[in-house]
Amino acid sequence: MNNIIDWNIIEKVSVNEQLKDYLKKQKELDILKIQKDNDEDFLNNIEELFQEYKLYSQKLEFMSKLNDNEQAMKMILKIDCLNSVKEKQKMKMILSYGVLVDYFKKINERTDEEIFMLSACSSVLDLEDYAYYIGILSDESIASSIINKTEDINEQVCIAFRIMDSQDELLYDFIDEDNYEELLDNANNTINNYRINHSK
Repeated sequence: MNNIIDWNIIEKVSVNEQLKDYLKKQKELDILKIQKDNDEDFLNNIEELFQEYKLYSQKLEFMSKLNDNEQAMKMILKIDCLNSVKEKQKMKMILSYGVLVDYFKKINERTDEEIFMLSACSSVLDLEDYAYYIGILSDESIASSIINKTEDINEQVCIAFRIMDSQDELLYDFIDEDNYEELLDNANNTINNYRINHSK
């Protein structure tokens, strides 16, 4: 198991501080990889990398609010101990979980598996997109339906992405009392019509 947080020193070095250090080192490694690849799109790749890490830094700001949140720390530990998830994806999930806790006050009412899925699928989102997409995906009926469809977190994330794509096809970019049920129905239809890939 590759933890990205050293839980033995957590009382001296917070999750926030450790993630900040991890991001700095990972960014340097990613820059070196781009330089080594010597791709013809070098400048574009570097620009995309900087934008990616700018988003990570924005999400990192939410982590400082969780230092004294025992429930959140337990969930971050659980994410960090997921054997099926690679290091960099764990980092993105933990950062995204910090945003979820701040934006959705009842997020910890979801099950562990639902939070893993929500943290993973939202790890690619810009901050301004959380309300519209995760506002639907975090609904108890939708989150539980995704989890019940498959135990594979990668497949769960694919379902969540399919729901987000379907929301893009609607006329909205917000949730209100008038469209909430329509958006839930859309998500449920997407889940019901999704075919699990058994060829893995």
